[in-house]
Amino acid sequence: MLLNLQQKKNFVLRLKDKLIKSKYIILIKFLKFKVNDLNKLRLEINKYKKLYLVVLKNKLFKLAIQNTKYNFLNKYIVGSMILFCSYNITNKDILWNILINFILNNKKNLVINAFVYNNKLISLKIVNKLIKYNTIDKAFIYFINYLKNISIVRLLNVLLIIKNNK
Repeated sequence: MLLNLQQKKNFVLRLKDKLIKSKYIILIKFLKFKVNDLNKLRLEINKYKKLYLVVLKNKLFKLAIQNTKYNFLNKYIVGSMILFCSYNITNKDILWNILINFILNNKKNLVINAFVYNNKLISLKIVNKLIKYNTIDKAFIYFINYLKNISIVRLLNVLLIIKNNK
């Protein structure tokens, strides 16, 4: 569907508003995709008012993130993109299950380009490990353990530096 200039401006403003309110933002690059799969995902997502999915034109997305806290996403906008975002969702397991099932069912045709949680870019290495978990609770436990291990390693490094400086 072709949009005129005013419709594009309105789309960019609505998208910017949704992005600003979002807790999760996931950019997925798709290589080849069946429209039926995307329609199934849209139907599933439309059941929940706080979830948003759109296939994007890169230029419109770049305009939407311009002068926002998400401007750093510019380098991840490459090729055909699906934007998935959510805000104020109460049941995180619903979000996680929808997203994980979609990714696992289409992993040959999808690449996660960026995953943002609470305005912070999460390492794709971590995201790929989190995808293996079927509930947000399991993924969260893994993530906390990961952070805990990083903290312990840093503490040990600081203690070694202090010991070596004596």
